[in-house]
Amino acid sequence: MQNPSDPDATYRKKTGKETRGYSANLVETFDEENSLITDYQYDTSIRSDSSYLKEVINKMDVQKEQITIIADGAYGGKDNKTLATGNNINLITTDFQGKKPNEIFAEFVFSEDGKTLLSCADDQEPITSVYNEQTGQCRSKMNLERCLNCPHQQACNPKLQKKSAIIVISSKTVERAQQLQAMDTEEFREFAKSRNGVESLPSTLRRKYDVDKMPVRGRLRTKLYFGFKIAALNFRKLCKYYDSLVQRTQKLALE
Repeated sequence: MQNPSDPDATYRKKTGKETRGYSANLVETFDEENSLITDYQYDTSIRSDSSYLKEVINKMDVQKEQITIIADGAYGGKDNKTLATGNNINLITTDFQGKKPNEIFAEFVFSEDGKTLLSCADDQEPITSVYNEQTGQCRSKMNLERCLNCPHQQACNPKLQKKSAIIVISSKTVERAQQLQAMDTEEFREFAKSRNGVESLPSTLRRKYDVDKMPVRGRLRTKLYFGFKIAALNFRKLCKYYDSLVQRTQKLALE
C-alpha cells in the first residue's frame, strides 16, 4: 500500500520502471481509416498484460469468421494463443520478449503435449527423449555420426559424447523460434504497422485526458472516471469521423 487514503493502489516494477496505482488495458477496433475503443479493463498495477488478454478472449464467442488481434509481446504465450485459436482468433504479437533462440530450432518437431521430441532440423528421430517436469525440457539422445555430418550442427550445438550427441530443448523454444520466423514476413510487417497506431493511445490519454490524475480514490471510483475519459476519447473519434463524412459529401457535390 502506497497511500493510506487509497488502500487498493499497488506498487509494481516493470521493465525497470516503478509504477504505483492502477493499470488499464484498451481494446481498439479499427479499419484503414477509422478506429474506436470497443472495450477497456482497469485493475491494480500488479495485474499482468497476459491476464487482460485472457479476459478479452474469454468474453468473445467463437467467431464465425476469423478475426485478428494484434498485441505486443507481453500479451503472447502458448496459453493465450491456444485460447485464441479455439475462438477462431488469429493472435499476432508484434514484439519478442526475452532472449532470441536460434531460428534453426523452428524446424524441430515436438509431440502435441510438448513432452517428446519427434525430430530435429535434419529430420533425425531421437534414440531416446526424456522429459523433465521441473524444467519443461526434453533431453534427447541423437545419433552421433549423423550429428557430426549435419549442416546444422553449429546452430543446434549438441553436446557430443563418445557414442551419442545430446541436445536439451523445450517445445517452448521451438515455438519462440517459429515466432521469429513469422516475424520476418511481409504479412507480419503489415500487422506491425497497424500496431504502431495503437501505441499512441496511452500517450493521448495522458497528455489530453490527464488519466494519471484522478479526483477520487479506490479501484472502483477511479475505474469509473477512467471510463468517462475513454468515452470522451471515443466521442472525439466520432466527431472526426463525422467531419470526414461532411468533407466527402461536399467534395462529391462540387464534382
